[in-house]
Amino acid sequence: MNDTAPPAHLIYLRSGRVIISRKRYADWREIQDEYEDYMTSLGPFSEDGLLEFLSNAYGDESRWFFTAHEIRVFMNSNAAVLKSR
Repeated sequence: MNDTAPPAHLIYLRSGRVIISRKRYADWREIQDEYEDYMTSLGPFSEDGLLEFLSNAYGDESRWFFTAHEIRVFMNSNAAVLKSR
């Protein structure tokens, strides 16, 4: 885990897509302003916190929007946003 990485926000869109963003937001309204079809968001999460949340909320990894590997790679990269398929 990259302890210096910005925390991640899990963003749910009305289109059905899910985004993990490591951009720094003051509050959920700032996220809402960025995404036209914003529905809700959760976080901020650390890498471990996000993986734990997804495990608790969705159970088996096959039901997640991203694989644990994709999340780990993203959280340890310089990318700011990871979009679901």
